[in-house]
Amino acid sequence: MDGGATDNEPIELARTALAGLFGRNPRAAERADRAVWLIDPFAGLAPLGPENFTAFLAELGSIATTLTQQTRYDTADLLLAGNEDVFSRFMLTPTRNGQTGSDAIASSGLGAFIGFACPAFMRFDYLLGRQNCQRFLRETFILAETNPVMKGFWTDDQKGRFATAAGPGMLPIIPLIDEAAVDEMRDPWPKGKLEPEQYRKGVEDRFRAIFELELSGSLLRSILSWVGAHATEKQAADYVIGAMRASLAKAGL
Repeated sequence: MDGGATDNEPIELARTALAGLFGRNPRAAERADRAVWLIDPFAGLAPLGPENFTAFLAELGSIATTLTQQTRYDTADLLLAGNEDVFSRFMLTPTRNGQTGSDAIASSGLGAFIGFACPAFMRFDYLLGRQNCQRFLRETFILAETNPVMKGFWTDDQKGRFATAAGPGMLPIIPLIDEAAVDEMRDPWPKGKLEPEQYRKGVEDRFRAIFELELSGSLLRSILSWVGAHATEKQAADYVIGAMRASLAKAGL
């Protein structure tokens, strides 16, 4: 498991643990007997930076984002996971109406923190995840029925029942039965469920508390911090609420 910041190595370490230092995991559907499974809610194309001259301060955030994106995955990892002919590397990422990764979920805004501001966003993403995982187990996490891993475990009736979704000659590695086989449903897209203005007082109170704490230490500094905090708390709240509104507009929320 990667913490999600910058380290690619866990993927390669997992592959090496399965294949050996100089080995290679079988990739064909008829021979694959081990696999690395990536689960990434934000898989997809990284956003490109500005194409024209911008202020220096505006570039600092882009530089940090670039470093993170460039070291998060190797290109080969994503290509193998997305190759339908490779069965030693799988990836599960959100999908919704043709959108994938962060574009498919409601909680990806503000660096994936906006979901904490709206329970409806978290509920939508949770149910979408259940639906996506169910479809993944039915249609993607599969092997050929001639694979030695599959032999001796299936009756002819079971092969006919489970091969429908997986495709001709293919069987799911983890078959869904009983309640797990009931189609998962999801909520409508939670548009209009979050009003950022409701957090104005909370943002102002938090900003003021931090501002006053950082500048405390003497009577004069305490007075200055109190004055400064009250003079700038509205601007701080305007900035946060504006960022939330921009994120919601971009996502159609």
